Amino acid sequence: MGFAIAPWLFALLGLYLYLYPWSVLLVALDMVPAWGAWMGGLLLIVQGTVLGLWLTVNYGWRGVLVSLLILVLSWAVEHIGVLTGFPFGSYVYTDVLGMKIFGVVPLAVPFAWLLVVPASIGVIEWLFRRGTDERPQPRTRRHTLLKMLGAASLALLLDVGIEPVSVYINNYWVWGQEIHEGFYGVPAENFVAWWVTSFMLAGVYYAILPPASRSSTPATQRTRHLVAAMRGAWLAFLAQPLAIKWRTIWQVCNTPGTQHPAYNWLPPLFYLLTLVLLMITNLAHGKLEAGAIGALVLGYLVLVYLEPRLEQWIMQHAPQPAAEPLEAEAQRNRQ
Repeated sequence: MGFAIAPWLFALLGLYLYLYPWSVLLVALDMVPAWGAWMGGLLLIVQGTVLGLWLTVNYGWRGVLVSLLILVLSWAVEHIGVLTGFPFGSYVYTDVLGMKIFGVVPLAVPFAWLLVVPASIGVIEWLFRRGTDERPQPRTRRHTLLKMLGAASLALLLDVGIEPVSVYINNYWVWGQEIHEGFYGVPAENFVAWWVTSFMLAGVYYAILPPASRSSTPATQRTRHLVAAMRGAWLAFLAQPLAIKWRTIWQVCNTPGTQHPAYNWLPPLFYLLTLVLLMITNLAHGKLEAGAIGALVLGYLVLVYLEPRLEQWIMQHAPQPAAEPLEAEAQRNRQ
C-alpha cells in the first residue's frame, strides 16, 4: 500500500513547493487578497496530508492509524479548548480558515497538528542520528522519552512563531480575554498546553510505529535519487506548472530494496519551511521577538547540519606539517 500512493505524496509535495515562495511573499508583504484568505487553510490541509501520506508510505496501516489518531485527538483537544477555555485559554476561531467541524474548530487545524508533530519528530530523529552515519539506533525507553521531550519542545518553538502570525496578521483566531502581559498577549497556559499536547501526540507516534531496525544505506541512495527527481519536478513547475516528471518519480519510488524509513528528509524539510515562513513573516510585520526566536532555532539547525561538513573541509584544507629532510631523519636514527 505504501509505495502505491507515493506518487500522490510527491504530487502534493510538488504543489506545495510551487506555492510556498508565493505564500511567503504574499503573507510577509501583507498582500493576500480578501478572496484568497481561505488558501491558508487549504495549504495547512495539503501540508498535513503530505506528512500523513509519508507515514503511510513508510509504515502502512500503522502510519494511517497514527495519522488518524493525531487528527482526532488534536481536534478533540481543540474542540474542548474552544468550548471550555481549557487547556489553551479562552479563544475562538474566525471564519478565515474555512469550514469548521461542528461549527467550532476549522478542518485545517487538525491537519496543522498532523504537520507540526511528525515534522518536529523528524527533526529530533535527525538530531539523534547525526554522528552515527545515519544508522538507526536501538529504541530504549530513555531514548524514546528524550525524543518525545525534544519533539514537544520543537513543536512549542513553532507555536512561538505561529501565535503572532495567526492572531495579528492572518486573523485565524481571537483570544477571548484582554491580556496585556506575556508573549504578544497570548496566555501562558496556551504554551504549556501546546507542549503537553505535542508530548502526548509524540507518545502516540512512538507507541504505535515500529523502531528502525535496518541499515539505511539503500534508503540514503534512494534519497539522493529522489532529491534529483524533485529538483527536476521543481524546474518543471517553474517552467510549466503541474508538469511533473511522473515516470522518473514512479521508478524511484518503486525501486526494490526499500529501507525504513524512506524519504526521511521530508518531515525536517517541512519543519524548516514552516519555520522560515513564520520567521520572515514575523520580522516583516515587526514581531521581532518571535522572529528572533525563529532565527535562533533556524541558525542552530543549520549549524548542526554544517558542523560535520565544516570539520571535513577543515581537515582537508588544513596545512600539513612539512616533512623533515632525509638527512636529519637519518642522523636521528643513527643516534
